[in-house]
Amino acid sequence: MIIVVGHTKGGVGKSTLACNLAGMAALRGIDVGLVDADRQRNSAGWCGIREALRGEQPDLPAVECSEITGNLLTPLKRLEDTYGLLIVDVGGYDSAEMRSALVAADLLVAPSAVSQFNMWATEHMDELVTMARSVNQDLEALGLLNRVGTHHRSRDEEEAREYLAELGVTLMTSVIRERKAFRRAEQEGLTVLEVKPQDPKASTEMIAAYEEIMKHAGL
Repeated sequence: MIIVVGHTKGGVGKSTLACNLAGMAALRGIDVGLVDADRQRNSAGWCGIREALRGEQPDLPAVECSEITGNLLTPLKRLEDTYGLLIVDVGGYDSAEMRSALVAADLLVAPSAVSQFNMWATEHMDELVTMARSVNQDLEALGLLNRVGTHHRSRDEEEAREYLAELGVTLMTSVIRERKAFRRAEQEGLTVLEVKPQDPKASTEMIAAYEEIMKHAGL
């Protein structure tokens, strides 16, 4: 099973989401691999911090990370034979990595913030999904409202949902909001479930998103 976390807009929380999904899968005993195909190397950096932390906390589940750029089709298919689940973090722009990952993927999760710029970028993401489906007819695409302000007006979210619903993605019911716990977890190589003290709101949101994604993935 290959899950790509990607969007053509930067700053929407792709790496944060990819790392939390991979870490939570490891916590649940799933043999998971994280692929960093973003030249910024955020996911690889998170994995490096986590691996160093495991020297002090050996019970912390390992998340193995591979850094791959260029055409991902063959490398992802090869890694799929090694892991039960692959989480792929691709950069926030149209790229060879993005296009080839979509051809290989079973599921795309496209996080998007609540703004007009993000909505416009999602239109281009929708075009890439349509192109990928000409080769990979089974590709499923999910849209996730991510990094939503805790004080956003409900009408803003509703308008974003109405806009995204017109595109070729299935809009998730889960919403992840902008919370400090996610930044703390990134810095410490942890998921929001593992960081102390735990933020119950961040954990609840991440668990809901994880479970919804895994349901679509059949895991």
